[in-house]
Amino acid sequence: LFWDEPQPNARCLGFGRREYTAKLRNVPFYANWVEACERTEVTIHGVRILSPTFCESKWPFGGVVGHWIVDFGEDECLAYWGKISDKARDDPHTNRFRAQLQGVKKGEDWQALCSTTPANIHGISIPKPSFCENKGFWGVHATWDLEDKDC
Repeated sequence: LFWDEPQPNARCLGFGRREYTAKLRNVPFYANWVEACERTEVTIHGVRILSPTFCESKWPFGGVVGHWIVDFGEDECLAYWGKISDKARDDPHTNRFRAQLQGVKKGEDWQALCSTTPANIHGISIPKPSFCENKGFWGVHATWDLEDKDC
């Protein structure tokens, strides 16, 4: 058994993440195709992956397709934040920060990238924004509402 060359999806799934698919070859017609898929390893970006994230049976003549969610070596999916600005907030117990998402290519899922791109605010690593907003021509912007520990 062997995989065709895994093909990357054109779009990113999120920060540093992309789906790959490949068809499994030489599977006997009466074999358990999904089980064969789950037990066949593949190499992507030089890294051996023991099994797909999930398998899709296209029985009887379409074979079986493996799907892998790859979260390494996907430099084209590494969006980043522009200048992070401290914004005033009515609530004295939280600080509000805003920034524009950079590095998003045309056709990408801006919501998926924005909601998974980490930020570093005043030395604190924040895994994702509080919310994201697509402002059209002005780009995708994120807001972080962080508890003010000094209050």
